[in-house]
Amino acid sequence: MIFKQFCATTLCLAGIISPLDTTADDRALIIGINAYPGDSALEGCKTDAENMYQFIQEVWNYKPQQIKMLTDEAATRQAILATFDDWLINGSQPGDRILFYYSGHGSTLADNNSDEGDGIDEVLCPIDSVGNDQKSRGANMLRDDDINTRLRQLPERQVIFISDSCHSGTITRSLDSNQRKSHTRVKRLIFPDQPRLKPQARSIGRPEPANNFAAPLNNVIAYSAVAPNQKALDGGPRGGIFTNLFIKAIRDKAADRNSDGKITHAEVLDYVRLESQSYCKKTGNCADNPGQLLTPQLDVNPKWLSTEVTAKEATPPPPTSSPEDTMAVAQVVAGENPAQLKTQMLPSTRFQLGENMQISINSQHPGYLFVLDIDSTGKLTVLFPNEYSVKQNRKGVLQIGQTVTIPDDSYGFEFKAQEPTGKGLLLTLLIEEEETFIRTFQQQLPMTQRGFGVVEKTSQVQTTLQKLHQQLHQTILTPEGGSRPINWSMVSIEYEIR
Repeated sequence: MIFKQFCATTLCLAGIISPLDTTADDRALIIGINAYPGDSALEGCKTDAENMYQFIQEVWNYKPQQIKMLTDEAATRQAILATFDDWLINGSQPGDRILFYYSGHGSTLADNNSDEGDGIDEVLCPIDSVGNDQKSRGANMLRDDDINTRLRQLPERQVIFISDSCHSGTITRSLDSNQRKSHTRVKRLIFPDQPRLKPQARSIGRPEPANNFAAPLNNVIAYSAVAPNQKALDGGPRGGIFTNLFIKAIRDKAADRNSDGKITHAEVLDYVRLESQSYCKKTGNCADNPGQLLTPQLDVNPKWLSTEVTAKEATPPPPTSSPEDTMAVAQVVAGENPAQLKTQMLPSTRFQLGENMQISINSQHPGYLFVLDIDSTGKLTVLFPNEYSVKQNRKGVLQIGQTVTIPDDSYGFEFKAQEPTGKGLLLTLLIEEEETFIRTFQQQLPMTQRGFGVVEKTSQVQTTLQKLHQQLHQTILTPEGGSRPINWSMVSIEYEIR
């Protein structure tokens, strides 16, 4: 197992580059680099490229003539940029799908144009960016500015950008690590002008600022193997951990959490994160990362989250107005439950009009509690926290073993089953973060109206849910200067009023 620190993942196979086909609708550029000089060599990047080459044909219906690959000696800075310009930009038109995939080393350099808040540019590492010549090495890096300039020249295309590399939350696989002969780590290379990311005193509850290699654009979906300050893993001849999980999530439908036969971007992110963390716990191969974690990232317009990864749309789809679609979005948002959050609807999940209703909640972890109701018409109501709980000086904190009942005697009234009849969905969310994050999260929720926050329009409900999902999948800066995922649990209960 090797850290893919030095290079972000791009699929590139020498000798497989096809002639330009001007009739092709879609375009893919795949780059994979193993043959870095000396101790910088990697093992799994060409395997990643080959696997992605097969995957996009079998699952995404790309044709061989729509794919260009650059590997090892062919993947120079000049070749990558020229192919991006000629093949992806000039060779495509509005409505086409564009894929840019990179597997290799990645790193950081000092910002050279003052456009980064942290003073750091993220870089990909072409084959000619590594060697004994310090000057040419830095000059041949692909900075985030190089990539972003080109992504902006692909309007009205559906662009998927995938980087399997260290620090790829900022889109690279760090160029620096300490080589160990144990087959589990790679050498960390420090360039002369590369800032050393020293630990800083930061609040654990502070979300990490967006600083992705692929800047947020309305038509770009950007997947990254790990968060900033994390190192991606090269699994040797079998390929990278992230790429293998990404392909399995979609091709084998492993990410189909709600068993509806569709794989959404939200489900892919949830799956690769959960499996990456499980891998770290089982193997111990992530010890060089803060918190010993791998935290894949997805940078995307929230409207894409509940769309299928195989959908061909040049712009994010408008939210539909169907309550059934709203329920589907809500089911996608519901994630794992590490806090063993338990929710009961009393006396059961089936109610007659006029019947009393209560909700009982407890958890094995402490955290901030949120309870959202979506009725059969798609209307969203924030049941907790609410005006009545705030009056009782409850900030929404749920302690270990504590049971919260909604409503309890302090509310001064009861919940009664009322119109509309039909099936609804109750979402219970526990967030184990500091109040600074909670305040930011609450800004996505509706303001209190007559005691409870309400969103009436189903399209707005879907957008609200998608934004909540996006917020929950941010990473948090740690005191050591690393990153970790936000700790949260969610359960959903379907109920019916008859």
